[in-house]
Amino acid sequence: MDNGKEKGTAKKLACMPFAMAAILVVLAIQFTPAQAWARSATSQISVTAYVMPAAYVRTVYQANSVQVTAADISRGYVEAPAATVVKLGSERGGMVSFGGLSGPFTGFQVTGQGGPAISPDGMYISGGGSRMAGVTLGYRFYLNTQTARPGNYSWPLPVEVSLE
Repeated sequence: MDNGKEKGTAKKLACMPFAMAAILVVLAIQFTPAQAWARSATSQISVTAYVMPAAYVRTVYQANSVQVTAADISRGYVEAPAATVVKLGSERGGMVSFGGLSGPFTGFQVTGQGGPAISPDGMYISGGGSRMAGVTLGYRFYLNTQTARPGNYSWPLPVEVSLE
């Protein structure tokens, strides 16, 4: 049998969790220290970042071959102007060095930016600070006139750039 008294009790039991939650909220507010509600505070924080210096080298252009003509052989050398373009992003600078020759070449001379000859041992590029420093290199390759033949030769001189 179902009577009204049982339905009322079921409704009261269903509402109990909500009533308990409300009581807990009231108690939490009641027993929270007054100062937590009464004042606010501000604070400052300081952040320091250390940026490590970055340096990089970029070969913008490097010729991959040298064209030798009969006139070059008669003259004893072949010119390769603006055959290497290097950019350097470093405050301290870097070093350009050259490896051994290959092919019918007996020696070489390097010029930078149309200036005087650079030592075959290499050259120093001064740093550019916050901007890139760059250099354009031209070459004169001396030919073995006995063995050289007209034609297209692979680039005969390894070029290496390193950071200081």
